[in-house]
Amino acid sequence: MTEETVDHRRLIIAGTGIAGLTAAIYAGRANNEPLVLEGDEPGGQLTLTTDVANYPGFPDGIGGPELVQRMKDQATQFGADLEHGVVEDVTKRDDGTIRVELSNGGVYTADAFIAASGASARTLGIPGEEELMGYGLSTCATCDGAFFRGEDMLVVGGGDAAMEEATFLTKFADTVYLAHRREEFRAEALWVERVRKKAEQGYVRTAGGRGEGQTRTDVDGIFAAGDVVDHHYQQAITAGGLGCKAAIDADEYLEDVPERDAEAAEVEADD
Repeated sequence: MTEETVDHRRLIIAGTGIAGLTAAIYAGRANNEPLVLEGDEPGGQLTLTTDVANYPGFPDGIGGPELVQRMKDQATQFGADLEHGVVEDVTKRDDGTIRVELSNGGVYTADAFIAASGASARTLGIPGEEELMGYGLSTCATCDGAFFRGEDMLVVGGGDAAMEEATFLTKFADTVYLAHRREEFRAEALWVERVRKKAEQGYVRTAGGRGEGQTRTDVDGIFAAGDVVDHHYQQAITAGGLGCKAAIDADEYLEDVPERDAEAAEVEADD
């Protein structure tokens, strides 16, 4: 074992989607001077959305990339540092600090860490997919379905997510087509039955999920926010709410953690 000198931060946030940037804004205002690592998808999935019409405060809608940039500007205004870096490993050390290792070999330590790396949509990899994303091609029915009211729509997939999206789109579409490569659907029987009944029923009334909204993980000092913990709602506004909670939870945790040297810390590293 050898010792290496690394940059130590009060708080590190992984991810610059809505959850990560909201956490950065709140953490910055709490004087925790967060380091925000952008990851391999800066801005998150919202950067693929050309028109966000359901985010409060923008009655005429706003482009996803513009909303993300505004939030970045707001976060840096309150003291957040944004850097590009893909987190490869996070470990809690015996001295209470959190070691954050990046894919490029960079290493940081922090007193607290928020994971807000989001989720990635599964795409088909077919010609024209990248060019048409946001222009009739979408990865979020809840976000974009209303833009195509009265049109024919196609959902690709046969799992729970595809069935849920197809069911939701029947509120707007003239016809919803479901394309699946297998002979049988992989979705739970409940979702398959709901889809099959849609032509007769007209709509499905669903009960929303519920949860305590906790952002603490089972490791002290490590918190999580956004789609990494929310597998039900997966909306920009709910991601922002979780980011806010994570920043507040982290700040409460840091109240009991003495501040260390902000410029450097010596930690053990494998040879």
